[in-house]
Amino acid sequence: MKKTKLIISYFLLSAALISCAPSIDVLENDVVLDSVKDVAEKKVLLDKKNYHDTEDIYYEIALENYIEGAKVWVLKNQTIAQSLSVLVETDDHKIFVFDGGRKEDAKYLYSFIVNHGRVVDGWFLTHIHDDHVGALYEILNSDFYGGEYSSIFIEDLYYNFADFDFYYKSEGNDAGIVVLLEEKFKDYKKNMDIFLEDFIMPDDVRDYQRSMFNPFEIKNNIYKGYVADYKNIKVEVMNDLYKIDTDSVNNSSIVYKVYFENAKSMMVLGDLAYLGGEKLLEDYKDDIDKLKSDIVVMAHHGQAGVGEEVYKAISPEVAIWPTTEKIYMNTDNNYSTNDTKKWMSDIGVKYNILSYEGTQIIK
Repeated sequence: MKKTKLIISYFLLSAALISCAPSIDVLENDVVLDSVKDVAEKKVLLDKKNYHDTEDIYYEIALENYIEGAKVWVLKNQTIAQSLSVLVETDDHKIFVFDGGRKEDAKYLYSFIVNHGRVVDGWFLTHIHDDHVGALYEILNSDFYGGEYSSIFIEDLYYNFADFDFYYKSEGNDAGIVVLLEEKFKDYKKNMDIFLEDFIMPDDVRDYQRSMFNPFEIKNNIYKGYVADYKNIKVEVMNDLYKIDTDSVNNSSIVYKVYFENAKSMMVLGDLAYLGGEKLLEDYKDDIDKLKSDIVVMAHHGQAGVGEEVYKAISPEVAIWPTTEKIYMNTDNNYSTNDTKKWMSDIGVKYNILSYEGTQIIK
């Protein structure tokens, strides 16, 4: 498909709005949008567009008729290294990102977001490792108005990070990412606030703009039991921030449970390691069924993560492995993947979805 070119003059205030129009990059021809009516009409075209044909994003259907009201997207790793980039798209075209992958995954993730409306309704982070937050950092590090990854709009950002000193004990100077990330979050909020409030534009354009986007909200310090309630899905935070001295960054992962309309659910474990998994079991010892989920995004890419008892409690039918072929096949005998695969087989997992095999969806 011929790549669409968006022609924008940032000296025209109406075009500042149009740079965020949710459909432009999936159209056949070069376009200039110069009215609110054009934006609305192009959005209708996007709603009817077959996403399978959009440039750069090719996918296979892993499961059909499994969940209602949404699709789960497992994005392909863009390098030979592991990463985690799982998204949920609701039937009314809301987009939710879980982590997003490493910096080398940024272009692919950005293309997906652009081709699905440019707006991320909720972005959920598990922890600070680059293979989880690197893509988001790369996107936010781009110039807001004219950079390589400009003109996407995040409405809600969820995370709970420890402070620099906690991470420094295990990560050394690499712990600086937590400071850099939070600086970028603040910069992005400032730019979004300016965009939504301070641009001088015709009233009809401003009103339409505000109807399309909510202000960017940083929702840090989320806690066990916190629920992000959207129309088609709910996302529950399953744990408080764990401060564990062993494997401290991985064990600081925030775990999310996604509830779909048809009572199906998905557990996102991040990189939670063994002791974090034991703490999770302890937290739910009086309500262990709360952990049960139909889909699990494997902890720490499927090896050296939580123990078998956590997966037994989750008891999934579907396992999403955000991993590499080398790790999954354990070609160097350096990983514990074979143990994890046996656990999943014993539990009765019916479907294993491997991110290195390509972008796949559950619908």
